[in-house]
Amino acid sequence: MTPKNDLPLAVLAGGRGLRLTGGRSSKPLFEVYGRPLISYILDAACAAGVSRCFVLVREDDHDVARYLASREADFEVLSIIRSRAEGTGPACRALVESLESEQHILATSDLIISASALETMLERFATQDPSRAGVLATTARIGADRPVWVEVSGEGVVTDYGKDIDPQPRVWGNVRVMREVYSRWIMGHPEILQDTVLTKTFVRSRRTAEIDAVPIDDLYDVDTVEEIDGTHHFLHPQDYQLENDGVRFHP
Repeated sequence: MTPKNDLPLAVLAGGRGLRLTGGRSSKPLFEVYGRPLISYILDAACAAGVSRCFVLVREDDHDVARYLASREADFEVLSIIRSRAEGTGPACRALVESLESEQHILATSDLIISASALETMLERFATQDPSRAGVLATTARIGADRPVWVEVSGEGVVTDYGKDIDPQPRVWGNVRVMREVYSRWIMGHPEILQDTVLTKTFVRSRRTAEIDAVPIDDLYDVDTVEEIDGTHHFLHPQDYQLENDGVRFHP
């Protein structure tokens, strides 16, 4: 049995995902290999022993709320946070407020990630110098049209990130494990959380918080149907076919 992990998982699940769904469904429920997209981060967390989960959804997204209610038995605590927040910055603030600034795993609902990848991040966090603010997943697997490059020092500390820095071997992975010091910093700078792009918050925080980079390749940030295609190397699907409202098995 996997040991219980006391770190809560905080998931941003308020995106509409028009590039992926075309408005036909809610992004977290877009079907990927016969499963809702949000199920991948939830299942990876379960396998890693995470017992508490906080998910922020749009106030009017009743379908996602119903799906999450069906997953309550998988966690000791599964809290659904309904929000009118527009943009990832305000949504992140609402999530951190619900966690009362404790250390946490922060992820988006559009990640396809293996359980072993999340476990690697949690192991790195557990052995990390406690003066550091947390760990950030970096990956080589992301849409080439929108890379957020991550610059890493020889000691493995993130030194810069963004779309405008020189190209790097690794890019932003959209999942991180953060200590209380980072959460308190976020809550103390509400003006920063007005940004709609969450990476901007990280860029501005690097002056006060050292964050370690963790290379993870079993990790995909899914914003288009085409980006799903590379995930088969760790999801092991049978034959499948891209369809208008998802990716389905056709054995």
